[in-house]
Amino acid sequence: PARLRAPATFRFSAFQSFPPSSGRGRGKHVFRTSDIVLIAVMVSAAALTYKTKREAEDQLAAVQKLQAQIRYEEDTIDLLKADWSLLTQPARLQKLAEIYKSQLGLEPLNIEDLSSQPLGGMADNSGKGPSDGKDPVVTGSTVQ
Repeated sequence: PARLRAPATFRFSAFQSFPPSSGRGRGKHVFRTSDIVLIAVMVSAAALTYKTKREAEDQLAAVQKLQAQIRYEEDTIDLLKADWSLLTQPARLQKLAEIYKSQLGLEPLNIEDLSSQPLGGMADNSGKGPSDGKDPVVTGSTVQ
């Protein structure tokens, strides 16, 4: 008679890669060095991820603070432009000039025709140039 074998049972365990233990210490699982290294790597990766996330949140907070400061400064600039526009209105300046005319000593300007008067300066050669027709002013861009 043939002996019947008991059917093989499949047991799944998280520690299947471990060699079967000898009779001693059944139920105790011993970690291999590679398992400890992998756990250390996973813990290190989690710590690095947390650190990176924290730094990114700090940078985001700094950017938001700068954006708030920029908005405040832009609002201040807009307010100052509005004040400047109000303060430099010609009608307002005219009224102030009339009120403080005696204190400021302001006198109206007489506009004359300046085309009849020589302006002077470096380019003025009126009557001082040689009679041969050459320009007495020598610059680096012309060759005589």
